Amino acid sequence: MGYAFIEFKFKEVAKIAADSMNGYMFYGKKLVCRVLEDDQGVKVRTKKFRFIPYNKLFIQQRNRVMILCF
Repeated sequence: MGYAFIEFKFKEVAKIAADSMNGYMFYGKKLVCRVLEDDQGVKVRTKKFRFIPYNKLFIQQRNRVMILCF
């Protein structure tokens, strides 16, 4: 499940786009499209992404000591 918000310059164009795309099947999921009114503002939360050094993690995992017990 996911959300997307598209901003249009004109409200009439947004209404036409929402009406035409509502119920459209997209990658096996049904789209639900509607126009938000001005008082239904969306709170935007900025998420800070951090860099994950996959090459270092791979080297650490490859070089770890494995103990086998029989």
